[in-house]
Order: sequence, then structure tokens, then C-alpha cells
Amino acid sequence: GINAEYGTNVHWASLSASRNFFTPHRRLVDKMKIALVTLAALLAMTMASEFYTCTDGREIPEGYKCDLDCDCEGCEDEHDCGHYTCPNGRKIYGQWECDNDCDCDSCADEDNCDNSEDEYVCPNGQRIPL
Repeated sequence: GINAEYGTNVHWASLSASRNFFTPHRRLVDKMKIALVTLAALLAMTMASEFYTCTDGREIPEGYKCDLDCDCEGCEDEHDCGHYTCPNGRKIYGQWECDNDCDCDSCADEDNCDNSEDEYVCPNGQRIPL
């Protein structure tokens, strides 16, 4: 008979030998396997990670703290992170200040910099002389 879904002439007796019939189903199964593995990995990361508790009691993954995105109601997950605020109000990571790369529209993050090779810039923006 005619298989309307695939537009081919398929005999029921030959279905098990037909690669054309089973190929789309294999692709679907492969996509489902990929989705399940991805979901399992995300779940494992979430369960294994530490959480930060917002002042309203909401818990967010620790990795969301200091990511330049307010995840808590009062944005306290972005306080005390060493961010630099550009003149236009845009916040950038503290370690981007004085890194010889303009991250603010006006390059204000590169003004008043010693740009000495004799210091280490911590992830929170703190500078330590070497």
C-alpha cells in the first residue's frame, strides 16, 4: 500500500527490512537521547551546586551571583562584587577595568589606569601588587 506520511510505496511484509521507514524514527530516538542526556547534566549541575539565598528567601544557584544580572528582588546578588559602573550606567566586571580594552562606550574603564604589569587583577576587581 501507499504510505501517506513518507510518500513511498510500502508493502507491509517488507516494513522490517525497509530502512526508509525506520530512519525517521531513529532520528527521533537520537534527538530524545540527546535531550535526556542534556537534561540529566543540567539537573546534576543544579543539584550539585551551592545556592545563594536572597533577602526575600528565594534561592538562586551560586553561579548567578555577581553575573551582572539581577536575580534577586533587591538585586543584592550583584552587591559587593567589585563591578565597575560606566558613566552611562552600564556595569562591567571589575577585572575589565584597566585591562587595556575599552568596555565602556567612552572608554572610561581605561582612564586613570597605571596598566602596570606589576599587579594581578582578582576576579572581583581587586588589584594586588606583584
